[in-house]
Amino acid sequence: LTLRDDRKSFELLQERADVVRRIFRLSTDGVGTYSIVKTLNRDGILPFGRSNGWNESYIEKIVKNRAVLGEYQPHAMIDGKRRPVGDPVQGYYPPVVTEDEFYAAQAARRARATYKGGRKGVELKNLFTHIATCAYCGGPMRMVDKGSGPKGGRYLKCSAGIKGMGCTTKGWRYDDFERSFLYLAREVDLGAVMNAEADDSAARQREERLSALIEKSTSLQLQRERFAELSADPAVGIEFIRSKLAAVGSELVKTNLETESLRAEMDAAESKPALATEDLRQLIEQHGRLAGVEAYDHRVRLAARLRSVVTKMAISTEGDGPRLRQTLAMLEQEDSDPAFADSVRRHIEDVSAKMQRLNPAFLVTFAGGVSRQATVSADDPMEYVSEAVLQPDGSARVNGESYVLFNVRKPKPPGGQ
Repeated sequence: LTLRDDRKSFELLQERADVVRRIFRLSTDGVGTYSIVKTLNRDGILPFGRSNGWNESYIEKIVKNRAVLGEYQPHAMIDGKRRPVGDPVQGYYPPVVTEDEFYAAQAARRARATYKGGRKGVELKNLFTHIATCAYCGGPMRMVDKGSGPKGGRYLKCSAGIKGMGCTTKGWRYDDFERSFLYLAREVDLGAVMNAEADDSAARQREERLSALIEKSTSLQLQRERFAELSADPAVGIEFIRSKLAAVGSELVKTNLETESLRAEMDAAESKPALATEDLRQLIEQHGRLAGVEAYDHRVRLAARLRSVVTKMAISTEGDGPRLRQTLAMLEQEDSDPAFADSVRRHIEDVSAKMQRLNPAFLVTFAGGVSRQATVSADDPMEYVSEAVLQPDGSARVNGESYVLFNVRKPKPPGGQ
């Protein structure tokens, strides 16, 4: 900001305002503070002030500062500490971002904190953290780095198996799984499998508005709690507290009503969360073409998009292996002829090998309710031995053939026959 010549109002420095808007866009896209700092420094964007470069604390300060909405909060030194005094002055500064953009960034950062698993480094090694689960026990899949060497490398493994809790210890080489999944995602009509609306931008705007309203409601509730706590302070007038509680309460009711109205609108349109399918497709197409910090930024955005698109991912690192072993174990426990049991065992193993039932496989369910299952060749992660698509209505296509696995009964209308 700079003071106008009349010294009565402020004027935006557009170059700096554009940087602030970029920071908010990156935050809303799921990019963390560390990556934003790397991006701005890499692009040669000069920091505000005398610092030699951007740092994480300053990015945090910008994203949390309501001055970007045009608010001015007076402060005073009280008991040696700088504390806010009185109400924020609305419209004191020209706004840099809208209220929706501000709260959308707060909501995205809150969600990122929920999924946070520590700094990922320059590679962001695992795109599927908090998404991938074990198909056998339902536990989370973890990345295990075995170092270099012929049997080294990074693998996805069941966390229960790693801890010796009875599940499989077999892993899936991470790079192979990532290639297999992204190949499937690249070939899939994302708009179709996720039931995206024809006007995807409208759906995205509704979802961003909903996130902003939810975040605003949370902020107002915290304000109400703080004012309620002040009522115990004899130095604060009771009328002041009452007026503040009434104002915050009124704004909270208004916000909650708008939230419910928007939810009803989204339900009526059968809208799903904003999926940004074209953005996801572009991220997949760019995969593997970038290096350094650009690659890190790209993988951060790709991981965030995957979390919004994939509702379930179950990984079978050894196909039907555990179930077949259980069948053989039951056969051995029965009082049967050893020769017969051995012939059954060899038959099962032979059929399993021919049908590649021990090959790794994965099942992924997208936000629109469509599921896809793929069994992967043991020799080529880009080749599928079998594929299946299951629709929410119970219809399915297995290796190109159509089936009806079950019928979904639609509820009868009230008073209907």
